[in-house]
Amino acid sequence: MPCFEVVLSGTGIADGVGLDTDALRGFIARRRVRAGDHDEAIALAREAVLADWRAGGVDGRSHVRDGPTVTVQSWRRLGWLTAVLGRTPSGYTLFRL
Repeated sequence: MPCFEVVLSGTGIADGVGLDTDALRGFIARRRVRAGDHDEAIALAREAVLADWRAGGVDGRSHVRDGPTVTVQSWRRLGWLTAVLGRTPSGYTLFRL
């Protein structure tokens, strides 16, 4: 099954415990998924990111106002060598809006 890397951006998360709109942040995340085609890869990557922000957030606190808005920035199909030996991306890069 082909392996894809999807880059997603998100907005609508709050900084800290409160949901202060002055402290809203966004994020960038890269996810690697195995899928039959790029549409399935995008759906799987998006769901993986959304699952992190549901149920307490990535660090156990609630950061989500109405759920983050997730947008696909790019995707690419990986070669077999990168898929097997490459580093699996995880985590988030946060930025202030």
